[in-house]
Amino acid sequence: SLFAAYNTYAMGDWTDLMAVARGPGGDFARVRSGISMGVSPQLLWDEHVGLAVAYERLDPLEKRDSRGRKLRLPANAFTVSLELKNRLVGPLRLGAVAGAGYYLLGHEVEISPGGPDLDGRGVGVHALEFGEWPLTPSTSLRLEVGYRSAIVKITEINQLPPRVGSEPLDLDLDYSGWTVRTGVLFHTRIR
Repeated sequence: SLFAAYNTYAMGDWTDLMAVARGPGGDFARVRSGISMGVSPQLLWDEHVGLAVAYERLDPLEKRDSRGRKLRLPANAFTVSLELKNRLVGPLRLGAVAGAGYYLLGHEVEISPGGPDLDGRGVGVHALEFGEWPLTPSTSLRLEVGYRSAIVKITEINQLPPRVGSEPLDLDLDYSGWTVRTGVLFHTRIR
């Protein structure tokens, strides 16, 4: 499938992140939401059970501070999901999806100009409910609503372990939150 989503983000450790990001005079507003886009091949065992792997690019809304610096916090999510669905009325199907994922920052978190370069990784889980309307035997429109719990541990700041002065810093970016996705699903039966 190809999909787009609107997501909310908890962004835990915001105060600690801003201590690293701000420098003198920085004042970024808290990141609370953003969009994502992704691709997800899916295999169906039968009309009720499927397995999907996905790549999703999470892109929280860019923020600017009073000095004009920008803050971007994108992450890359690689997920695996089990899906159960049932026909409801006519061709309309309702179902549920649950799975787990691996999340990477990949030196793409940006506070520019002159801010730190952050890298990190973490794991997460997700659960969504969906409605699906078949267009052809192998294509459907889908709407999903659910929750993701995903915390990414910052492993490097400017390619060094996170520290404030000489003290180690335990810093996370929390991508947990609600998601609403819509997309076109292409599926293939394996039997």
